[in-house]
Amino acid sequence: MKKTVSLLLALALALSLATVAFAADRTEAEPNNRRSDAGSAYAGDVLKGTISSASDIDCWKITPSESGSLSVSLTGPTGYFYNLWLQDSNGDALAKATNLSTSKTISYNVTAGTSYYIVVNKSSKSDFSDSKSYTVSVGTINTASKAVDESEPNDRRVTADAIGFGASKTGYMNSSSDIDCWKLAPDKSGKVTINLSGPTGK
Repeated sequence: MKKTVSLLLALALALSLATVAFAADRTEAEPNNRRSDAGSAYAGDVLKGTISSASDIDCWKITPSESGSLSVSLTGPTGYFYNLWLQDSNGDALAKATNLSTSKTISYNVTAGTSYYIVVNKSSKSDFSDSKSYTVSVGTINTASKAVDESEPNDRRVTADAIGFGASKTGYMNSSSDIDCWKLAPDKSGKVTINLSGPTGK
């Protein structure tokens, strides 16, 4: 009985520590210029790093366990201009904020089990320093977000999502550069009526 109780307590403690470790303050470890060298990040983390040279790029990899809206905020050092990106595994930008001199937040509807990359780099040649750090705050997943039918990236016709006659699909404009493409394949000629309902005030 004592061994069983001890084992259960040890297991509970290990699980508790593992859970706590997911949301934490994390400092970058170089090299992390490429997606293959990206440091790990989790929802709720605070990430810290420096853009220490003209060629420095910092990459963080996050694989959410839940689907929903993910917000990422960057606060850079005073007087420096940085770029913040959320990219897919191919390096395509899903959301971005560029030439930032103040704190800025980007958001994107992520899919559970899919890897995304948070990328920070400089905006101009002189915006680097090995002693001036930036902070990236990774928000928790907002699972209350409306269900999404589109699959990003779908900015081009070749990556368009299929839609059938009589169907209703839901999507989001995730950034100022976002474009959503849908593919319709009619089996006969005729007139097609398409209705769009956007969010209030947009």
